[in-house]
Amino acid sequence: MTTMKIAFVGAGSLGCALGGTLAAAGCDVTLIDTWAAHVDAITVQGLTVVEGDDQRTVRPRASTSCDGLPVADLVIVLVKSFATREAALAAQPVHGLLQRRHGES
Repeated sequence: MTTMKIAFVGAGSLGCALGGTLAAAGCDVTLIDTWAAHVDAITVQGLTVVEGDDQRTVRPRASTSCDGLPVADLVIVLVKSFATREAALAAQPVHGLLQRRHGES
């Protein structure tokens, strides 16, 4: 069985909660965010996933850039609405789907 590779573009509260839960379930999760200190903290400390009385630390991959990351099976963009277009374009290395149309800047 192949492990699903999931990339979250936006590692805020929702990205970390969903990404941490999926990482705890065995998915190969990458969290991508531009906030370097936050990415460093995730890399060093991991994420604590709490379910009822159970608590565990998971260590998903975290990065400030999509460059050099493996292509994901699923890319979830969780950023503020005004940043969605820029985030989706920046995520092209992990999904490879977006292309500019002729004449679009």
